[in-house]
Amino acid sequence: MFFNGQTSSDYLTFAITVSDPCATATFTNNGPTLQSMTVVNGQTATQVFNTARDSVDGTSTVKDLCGPRAYGIYAQTSDADNAAVSWMSIAIDTP
Repeated sequence: MFFNGQTSSDYLTFAITVSDPCATATFTNNGPTLQSMTVVNGQTATQVFNTARDSVDGTSTVKDLCGPRAYGIYAQTSDADNAAVSWMSIAIDTP
C-alpha cells in the first residue's frame, strides 16, 4: 500500500459475504384464506384475499423483494386431486 508516496506494512484484510435472503425465506402466514362460495352459471363472483407474505417481506423495506407470487386454482376431488381449474381465474388488483 502506498501513502503519500511511502510504502506501508499495515494491511487491512476483510471478507465480503453475499447471501440471497430469498433462498431461506419462509412464509410468515398460511397464505390466502378463502371462504366457500357458490356461483350461478353465467354470472360472476368475486372474493378478495390477502397475498402470502414471507420472512424477507417482514425485514426488508423493498416489497416483494423475492419476486412476485403466482396463484392458481386447483380442484380437490377424488377423481383428479390438484387438477388445475380452467374455468375460474385470479386477477391481481394493483391500485
